[in-house]
Amino acid sequence: MKKIIILMLSAVCLAGASAQERNGESRDMLALGGGVMLRQDPYIGSEIETDPIPFINFVEGNLYVYGPVFGYRLYECPDWIFDAAGQFRFPVHNGSKDILLDGMNERHATVDLGARLTRRLEWFDLKLGVLADVLNNHKGYEINLEASKRYNFEWLNLTPALGALYHDDNFNEFYYGVRPAEARPTRSVYYSGDAVNWYAQLMANFMITENWTFTASVRYEWLPDEVTNSPIVGRDYQVSTIAGVYYKF
Repeated sequence: MKKIIILMLSAVCLAGASAQERNGESRDMLALGGGVMLRQDPYIGSEIETDPIPFINFVEGNLYVYGPVFGYRLYECPDWIFDAAGQFRFPVHNGSKDILLDGMNERHATVDLGARLTRRLEWFDLKLGVLADVLNNHKGYEINLEASKRYNFEWLNLTPALGALYHDDNFNEFYYGVRPAEARPTRSVYYSGDAVNWYAQLMANFMITENWTFTASVRYEWLPDEVTNSPIVGRDYQVSTIAGVYYKF
C-alpha cells in the first residue's frame, strides 16, 4: 500500500534532520538522492514489490519538505517542538493487475494537514501527531503516537521506534472497505470501523563522507481485525524496507 511509502520516507528523512538538530547544526539544508523500497502490501494477492524512490529533503528556516511530508516549525525550545504538519497520500487500487482486486475503484490521492508535538525526554523522544484529510477524499483522520530513541556514534546513528496509529472509520473504510458497486460473488460489501495499528521500526544513517550518507530503514506494522476482516486484505501485517544514498549540498 502506498501509505507505507509515506511513513517510511518521512521516517528516514526526519531521522536525518533530527540528527542535525541534536548536534546543534543549522537546520537549513538541501539533500537529494535515491534508493529502493522492498514492500509487501496487505491486499489479497499482493507479493513483495521493489520500487525505486527519490529522497528529497529541503529545510529553509522553519519550513521543511521531506519527500511527501511537509511542515512549518511554530515553536521550539530544548524540551518541546510544535509543528504545523502535512503529507501527501498516494492513490490506491489505481491500475491493479491482481484479478482478486478487479472492479475495485481507485482511491484517489489526497492531502492531510494537522499538527505534531514532540517532547524531548531524558531517555527518548515522544511524538504526537494529528492529521486530517483536507481534500474530502478519505474524509477521515489519523492520530500517531511514537516513542523513539537515537543512538549516535562517530559515523553512524541508529533510531529504533515503537508507535501506534489510530485511524477513524472513514479512513479505514476508504482504504480497506468494499462499496456496494465493488461487491462481487467472491467479495462482499465491507464497512470497516476505527482501529489502532501498532508498528516497530529501525532507522540507520551511515555518513560515508561529509556530504554523502547511506540510509536504511525497516518497518513492521500489525494490522487490527477491522482491517484484516476485509475481503480485500490477505494478511495481518505489512512490512517494508528502504535503502539508498543522498547527497547534502
